[in-house]
Amino acid sequence: MERTGGMLLCILIVLIDIVAGLIGIQAQIIQNKSTHLRKLVFGCKEPVHQAFILGVTAAVLLTLAHGIAIVFGGCPFVFFMDKSKRSSRNKKMVFVVLILSWFIFLGGLVMLIIAAIDNSPGTRLPCRISQLHFLSNGGILCFIHGAFCVAYYVLATASMEETERKN
Repeated sequence: MERTGGMLLCILIVLIDIVAGLIGIQAQIIQNKSTHLRKLVFGCKEPVHQAFILGVTAAVLLTLAHGIAIVFGGCPFVFFMDKSKRSSRNKKMVFVVLILSWFIFLGGLVMLIIAAIDNSPGTRLPCRISQLHFLSNGGILCFIHGAFCVAYYVLATASMEETERKN
């Protein structure tokens, strides 16, 4: 039952990240279809409210997926850690993947939020922000985040089982 629950949790995390990534890419497509404005030398795009909503939605889903992975993978891992000075290779990999997943999460979240703010009504960042494709890049990071969260969950679970076998 525990393995089935873990597999379902991994599928849930991946599905949430895929939906967040697709929403981010869709928001970029909608933003690209917006009308161009000319401000001095730069070509700016007009803010699109739908891209704002989709960008915020993708950011919320990315945060949800990360929270699920950390709560169900990280919290139990911390409680099952043994206090020995030498860590196994598996535990070291858990920490490496955990740190990488945090960097990917923060990078994707920042990109999605900046792009959403750029498209929010009444707020306008410099024209160059809309040209950097933050929505689609944030969406791609959502896909990568899903892979790292699953790897983190699997490694943390294996490390907990290893610790239980030692005791």
